Amino acid sequence: MYIGSTDARGLHRLIFEVVDNSIDEALAGFCTEINVTLNPDDSVTVKDNGRGIPVEVHAQTGKPALEVVMTMLHAGGKFDHKTYRVSGGLHGIGVSAVNALSEWLEVEVHLNGSSYKQRYERGVTVTPVQKVGQSDNYGTIVRFRADPEIFEETKYDYRIVIARLRELAFLTNGLSITSTDERVTPPKSRTFKYEGGLKEFIRYLNESKNALHDDIVYVSGKKGDVQVEFAFQYTDDYSWSIHTFANNIDTREGGTHLIGMKTALTRAINDYATGHGLIDEEKLKIQGDDVREGLTAVLSIRIPNPQFEGQTKTRLGNSELRGTVESILYDGLKTHFSETPAVARAIVQRTVDAAKARIAAKEAKELVRKKGSLESVTLPGKLADCQTHDLDKSELFIVEGPSAGGCFSGDTKLALADGRQLSFKEIIKEQDQGIEHFCYTIRHDGKIGIEKLTHPRLTRRNAQVVKVILDNGNEIICTPDHLFMLRDGSYGKAKDLQLSGSLMPLHTKLSDKSEPGITIQGYEMVWDIKSESWLFTHVLADWYNLWKGNYTKEAGDHCHHVDFDKRNNNPTNIIRLNSDQHLALHRKHLGKALLAPATIMKSSKEKGRLISKGHRLKALQLLNTVLKATDVREAYERLRLKEAPTALHYDRLLQEHYAADEKKLREAAANVNCKVVAVLPLDERMDVYDITVDHSHNFALAGGVFVHNSAKQARERRTQAILPLRGKIINVEKHGFSRILDNEEIRALITAIGTGIGDDFDVHNLRYGKIVLLTDADVDGAHIRTLLLTFLYRHMLQLIEAGHVFIAQPPLYRIRKGDRVFNVMSEKDRKRIIEQDLKGKADLVQRFKGLGEMNPRELWETTMNPATRSLLSVTIDDAAEADKVFSTLMGDLVEPRRQFIQENADEVDWLDI
Repeated sequence: MYIGSTDARGLHRLIFEVVDNSIDEALAGFCTEINVTLNPDDSVTVKDNGRGIPVEVHAQTGKPALEVVMTMLHAGGKFDHKTYRVSGGLHGIGVSAVNALSEWLEVEVHLNGSSYKQRYERGVTVTPVQKVGQSDNYGTIVRFRADPEIFEETKYDYRIVIARLRELAFLTNGLSITSTDERVTPPKSRTFKYEGGLKEFIRYLNESKNALHDDIVYVSGKKGDVQVEFAFQYTDDYSWSIHTFANNIDTREGGTHLIGMKTALTRAINDYATGHGLIDEEKLKIQGDDVREGLTAVLSIRIPNPQFEGQTKTRLGNSELRGTVESILYDGLKTHFSETPAVARAIVQRTVDAAKARIAAKEAKELVRKKGSLESVTLPGKLADCQTHDLDKSELFIVEGPSAGGCFSGDTKLALADGRQLSFKEIIKEQDQGIEHFCYTIRHDGKIGIEKLTHPRLTRRNAQVVKVILDNGNEIICTPDHLFMLRDGSYGKAKDLQLSGSLMPLHTKLSDKSEPGITIQGYEMVWDIKSESWLFTHVLADWYNLWKGNYTKEAGDHCHHVDFDKRNNNPTNIIRLNSDQHLALHRKHLGKALLAPATIMKSSKEKGRLISKGHRLKALQLLNTVLKATDVREAYERLRLKEAPTALHYDRLLQEHYAADEKKLREAAANVNCKVVAVLPLDERMDVYDITVDHSHNFALAGGVFVHNSAKQARERRTQAILPLRGKIINVEKHGFSRILDNEEIRALITAIGTGIGDDFDVHNLRYGKIVLLTDADVDGAHIRTLLLTFLYRHMLQLIEAGHVFIAQPPLYRIRKGDRVFNVMSEKDRKRIIEQDLKGKADLVQRFKGLGEMNPRELWETTMNPATRSLLSVTIDDAAEADKVFSTLMGDLVEPRRQFIQENADEVDWLDI
């Protein structure tokens, strides 16, 4: 209820509400130390050395004052201005709300030489206030455990706790706050105490930035009951960060005090610049946006009666504060600038540069608009949009695009179901002519199948590539990160393939009636690794047609090749006939051929066969050529293509004269393991290509192996849209507005989301209720996710604050034991499931290094299905700390980033990255 939510944000709010009571004591001048301890049983202890909550009987209620404060709303001392001139907390209900939301709470008070104690359970008093001993100390100790029946999770994040406590120490000069985590061995402890107050806060926020003036500007003042403190410093960043507080409450949505501060700062800078001849007002006018660029500022005010908008106080609404804050700060800034001219001139120059950049960015934006690439009603071509326009139901998944997974050289050939081997370039050319192509694929159930190829395309120019050499003699050139399908069905990047590691093979052969169970001659067969058997390719095409509903089994029991080419097994070339229809069709076809032996029989693709006595002689000659060749299989295939008119006789002669050796040849081919011999980086860079395979996640190359492809099928088309991004967007932390708008991927983001950015941002134009970042769980994926979050934080912050941004949580492991399947999110859970649930035995433990290692069904079930997925909501509980983290991780300075990593390394489970 009063704490805003029952998730992690609300859970941590319990701690801060209790701490706020102690802070009130510090603001009143009675408390110098606060200790916060996270206990092993998930309870929390907050201790201060203030005056202690009174324990005498309350006149109006007849109950001890301690019990009244802990159990009744609006009973705190903050409503008596004689006790606290200023205070924080949730409108005076903080500690009583914590009590009501706790499984149990115990409070211990030290005052007047004695110590007192009382216990509550779920807000109900279970013991009277008891005097438990003598004490020479003063202060209050509150220990509580959040109610697991209310909160989704009762484990606290130590990093969130220390971030808020550090902030409170900055805002309260001289106050020492210690936080201890006793849930770990040895316990971790941090103490924060800052005599410099806001100036030290600014120095902390700018540790990873390049400051333009060493001295931090600090202004303070008081009018009536209103106290104002303001500190700031300019950096060479393009972004800005302003943090405002009222009675130590983070007013992240600003309010009247922020408006007053902005007005005062803009007026003071403009007045100094014009008064000292630093700008020509007729040619250049400094505006508020110019003043804010590169600014790091903290504003803290203290007032007796804050009027907050919303129960959790994110915006201050006292109307009188705007003028009061503006007046105090304007006078103080004028004085400070006159006393420190070097600092004033550095600030004016920074704002002048920002003004010029703003004008240039506006011109760039107008140019982009004229080109129609930013605010065009046309959505990005790469966007797979959803059908619904309902904001509450629509979702946009921002994913690593096709090129992020890797691509192939344009000359790389694919194994096609029509018996041909075509390169990416050749397929693109044919599809431009309207020709359809079908490939071999490993289906979701592990069996081999046929699928349609779509969207063959150039995905990256001048890309770095490697050469993968296989033991079957084939060489494949691709980007280092392209995924190859391994023999066990998992995937591995080309650069990470293990030497002698077996890849998923594609084996084909021609049927031989001399083999048991084979009744037809010369039809293509493929090896199915799932059933460990040979399957006819035209049967796979028939399965595809039945699945697609192109025909039904009632049409007949016989599969017929429309063009009479038994090597063309495209599903479009397969129909079903009954026995009589099939036999009659072939008799008619053969009769026409015998009547015109010298005539080429045309097929749907202008292919044909010639049958005549002369061709038998030619076929014998070709057979002798093949027998003499070193690579019999290659010679055979080459001659089949060159001498198609003699193919029928050639096939027959091959079986008659070469049956024994051909059988050995096929057996040898089926036993090739498709192992990796070498992966060699190439100095040459080249353009690379990729395709999309519907309903699948892999396809077969002519080189005899299966590789990953980009698929957009793992979604619910009605509500889920997908925007694939090519590689990594630019780091917006290091670039100005005009440079950001030049980036194609960022323009695609802006257009797809619909809100615009900067002055044009309008949340009412948002096209999707959820913006979901879906990246791999490797280092590159984490970097892409951080770049995206940086962009959203700096230029679409309102989306995060309004709860529209999420991070998808794909599983790290899939564990299988018999029919039981576990999708596991962490290394800890993996160990627990194997050791406890499966008693140490599992049939398969698969580590997902990337989204590409999951087929569409797995990706849907584990990551995108609203009924089963887990999404992490992106929130900003501490805007100041978030700003510092982004600046540290994405800024130019290396040393602060190294220090941050070293300090936080023990918080990371590296196996979960």
